[in-house]
Amino acid sequence: MEEEINKSGSREAAENFESFSEELSKPEPKKSLLKTLWKGTIDALPILAQLTGVVSSIVKLFS
Repeated sequence: MEEEINKSGSREAAENFESFSEELSKPEPKKSLLKTLWKGTIDALPILAQLTGVVSSIVKLFS
């Protein structure tokens, strides 16, 4: 995921994903914030949605 973001050069996707990663590393991450940051990352770089294995794992975090 991070490799794709770096290759794209999308600053918006990079900032959203960085914030997502920071929130995820907290002992009790806020699911609503993770969902918002993830949506922002995908909106900024739609090709990431095609990485189905990663997307599937991340979506499980919101459940």
